[in-house]
Amino acid sequence: MNLLLEALPEEVNGYPCNTDFRVMVQFELMLQTPDVDVEQVLKEAFRLFYISPPPSLEEAAEGLLWFYRCGREERQPEGGGRSAAQAYSFDQDAGYIYAAFLAQYGIDLTGVKMHWWKFRALFSALESGNVITEIMGYRTVDTKGMSRREKARYDRLKKIYALKNTSRRARMSCEEYNRQMQSYVERRYRENKM
Repeated sequence: MNLLLEALPEEVNGYPCNTDFRVMVQFELMLQTPDVDVEQVLKEAFRLFYISPPPSLEEAAEGLLWFYRCGREERQPEGGGRSAAQAYSFDQDAGYIYAAFLAQYGIDLTGVKMHWWKFRALFSALESGNVITEIMGYRTVDTKGMSRREKARYDRLKKIYALKNTSRRARMSCEEYNRQMQSYVERRYRENKM
């Protein structure tokens, strides 16, 4: 989908949905909850996201994930299935994200309804002068090939700005999580067919 040429989706597969960025922020935060129960996350996510949910659990889950990924195909992490370092947390970095949107775009996120895809586009385009982009850079920088001094500096910054995350989801690879989510959806689909 091209944001410049097409209207942002207000429904998924013909089912109207709540497109406000806060819903997907909540979904992502639920996924990062320690020892997350996929079934509970999906139930709550469906309740928040769908105005009128599809009857098929599988279709509902696929639609939710498609919308969350902004219509893009799922990408597998590079490097043999290892997950990339988490760059941000909507919980821990909320103030930095809010300040960056206000400073760069003049958008007060507390007082605006904004489509998730628009929010993601703006979030991805935050300039390097914003504190949040600097912090995300520290968290994800690859120190291979750096001098010992540079590496020590970045390792110190990584430690200072490390995400305080004990989430089982954060430790799972994308592939493991998707397998778990798919297994749950298939099980529930079979149960509903009986």
